[in-house]
Amino acid sequence: MDEDKNPCDNFYEYACGSWNDNNNPGDTVLALAWDRFALTVASKFESLYVPKEEQSSVHKAAVYWQACLSVLNSSNVPGVKEALQSAGIAWPRRNPKPDFLNVMFFMTERVNMPVFIQLTTVKTNSSAYLLFFGQWGMFADKMRSLATLSRTRQLANHVQVLFESFGGTDHSRLSELTKQFEGMAEFFVRYSNESYRRNKKRYSNATAFLQFTPTVSLEKWNLLYESYRGVSVSGARGVSIVGVEYFAAVFRLHQKYGDAVMNDIVEGLAVENLIGFTEPRILESFYGNAEDARNLLRGNCFAVSYSIFGYAINYFFLRSKAVPYDDVKKLAQDIREELPMLLGGNSSVVARATNTVYFKAAFLILERSRPGGYLSAYTNYPDMTRDPLKNWMLVVEHGKKGSAITDPYIIYNKRDHIKFKGFRLMMPDLLFPVFSSDAHWAIRYGGLGARIAAALIRDYIEGSGKANEVYRANHDCLFGKSAAGPIDENLQIAIASAGVILRLFEKARSKKPRDDPLVMDMPHFKSEKVPFIFGCHLLCGERGGEELCNTPVRHSADFARVFDCPQDSPMNPSKKCWMLPP
Repeated sequence: MDEDKNPCDNFYEYACGSWNDNNNPGDTVLALAWDRFALTVASKFESLYVPKEEQSSVHKAAVYWQACLSVLNSSNVPGVKEALQSAGIAWPRRNPKPDFLNVMFFMTERVNMPVFIQLTTVKTNSSAYLLFFGQWGMFADKMRSLATLSRTRQLANHVQVLFESFGGTDHSRLSELTKQFEGMAEFFVRYSNESYRRNKKRYSNATAFLQFTPTVSLEKWNLLYESYRGVSVSGARGVSIVGVEYFAAVFRLHQKYGDAVMNDIVEGLAVENLIGFTEPRILESFYGNAEDARNLLRGNCFAVSYSIFGYAINYFFLRSKAVPYDDVKKLAQDIREELPMLLGGNSSVVARATNTVYFKAAFLILERSRPGGYLSAYTNYPDMTRDPLKNWMLVVEHGKKGSAITDPYIIYNKRDHIKFKGFRLMMPDLLFPVFSSDAHWAIRYGGLGARIAAALIRDYIEGSGKANEVYRANHDCLFGKSAAGPIDENLQIAIASAGVILRLFEKARSKKPRDDPLVMDMPHFKSEKVPFIFGCHLLCGERGGEELCNTPVRHSADFARVFDCPQDSPMNPSKKCWMLPP
């Protein structure tokens, strides 16, 4: 906080001023919750005993995590070489049978880390399909990193480390490969630009893409599509190309360099895509120093492990009595019971809301992490090994069978939590001290409670039978009837939540003894100010955080009262909008 600021002038600067001054751009309060969670997972899973047979879902998650981190202390280059050799990849040696397109298909279909272009198909119904060519975002990041290494004169050293680690000894060959990488720097700079991914074209004739690949025959494309996808070009209903100019530019490289050099480039970039599975020396040469390499790998291992085994990781913590999930659900149930009574004249809206879809959805991830949820799906996963790349490829292959967990919400995303619309309670919330059962209730209501209230309010609005009218009327009230632009439902629900959250807290406080430390005033603040302060605190550093902090409190009479804001001050305008229908 910055208590020198006047909360009635700009509440965000008051609640977040010191945070923004003392942290790096992009650092957020909720990102810290994720960072703490990652450290907690590491402390538990790195030392978790795993039996050699009958791996449980938690054991599979632990082995995946441990194997992923193992390259910080030992080399897995032999494992990476074995995987690459299975596809005929010979780098750093010159391949006697160059086949760059096969390497590109292998990296898409078997490893799910495409080089240059994702070469695959997309189903349009149960039997029909389109050919699909697109640039993988992570490869664009790789191109930017390699271009930076070239600009800072570190690329040659990195290529040398990679060359030697993969068994290269011929200095003339090293010089040749280094020149190839350096020669690609201009291409990397130009085509890592996101604008080249926006130009999308779809052709009804599936062979239309051949105009951009004159050096590769239709027969070759058919051979590889049959081998990797079990389909043919002629059998497709069409082709979709994301980034047409980029797609054409890749195959112009083949025209320019020929088979042998193009194959060297593609094989070398395949190795580059897999350096996270190799060894410390390679990682340090790419990231610049040991500390950055360790931190980035640990962060990546957590993100990937959680996206694959998130429900199992959640379950590991949920089964502990130290995690206050039941307390949080009790808080939510209290809000669900009290909110309709606080809405007064809006009782008809509540009555017309036939269900609580969004209220229930807030708990969806953690409910699915309990026995009877998604945990059983992990029993079909193959047992994990001590080879991190092999584990990744096992998961990729398992996903192709259609039996992997592909829930879009079980992801590692430090920014999702600022949402009021579509809020999902995540495990970092439960482990974040301010959400714990012994946190001050003003904090619990201002953070989690505000989002639970928002979910219920959304249920009321969208269950009313006239949600579009309500959102339109709210937009007109906020910005004027002539205001253009999309309707911001997330902002509207945040405003509605700010209008009731203090009264929800005060109702809960009235049921507790006055001297209970969980509800009594704090040394610095009267407790009725804290729901607003903490609600804004959770938005510190977020993109759009200032608007999502200030706009809701401007429309809250409770806020103006407890902070004693003068009429028509910036945070207490005369006109206030009520986000629910009359």
